[in-house]
Amino acid sequence: MAGSDSQPKKATPPKPAVNAPRKPLQVMHISRKTDKEIIDKESSKKDTSDQSKVKKFDEKIVVEEDKLTKVKYDIGQLDITLSQKGISYYDKKKLGCPNLSY
Repeated sequence: MAGSDSQPKKATPPKPAVNAPRKPLQVMHISRKTDKEIIDKESSKKDTSDQSKVKKFDEKIVVEEDKLTKVKYDIGQLDITLSQKGISYYDKKKLGCPNLSY
């Protein structure tokens, strides 16, 4: 058993082929942003949020203007109606109708 006292041999890694293509190294590209780029990015985010706020505000203004336009139209129609009734009242008064009430 003298031969069994020897230590086991270490495993050797496989040797790469001499002409085998190698895998490219994976390199992570890290770039620094300048302060101006950071400020520009933040300001563009603010601009878009400001634009959406302005758009919502403009839509509210348009709704209110539509309401006012409708009220003005209704007032105009009432004025027309009252004018026509006034004219007919005065016409009847000229003719001498006794059944006129205020």
